[in-house]
Amino acid sequence: MKGISMHMNISKAGGKLRARLGETLDISSVLEGKEQLSKALQKGSEIDFELSGLAEIDTAGVQLLLSTRRQAESDGIRCRFLGPSPEVLRAFTLLGRADFFDESVHSTRKA
Repeated sequence: MKGISMHMNISKAGGKLRARLGETLDISSVLEGKEQLSKALQKGSEIDFELSGLAEIDTAGVQLLLSTRRQAESDGIRCRFLGPSPEVLRAFTLLGRADFFDESVHSTRKA
């Protein structure tokens, strides 16, 4: 059975990368997602990951985003995670990691 792939669009403006993650980041797509996120970090530029398009995430997806942040920090790359969808925010909140996001989401989104 073939899993659903994780799609990511990357654009560049003013020396900063913006990666918009879409649809699904779960156990069936986490390997492909890891490759795509790693490639984005290899560009060495400041990068914002936009999470509003993620409609489905599981603990494997959460772990991938956490490890991506650790890798960026280790490499000295400024990396931000913005605009979590309600599903993403719910998953991080359930795991006690709602503090992960780089903007205030509590005033505009409900867990």
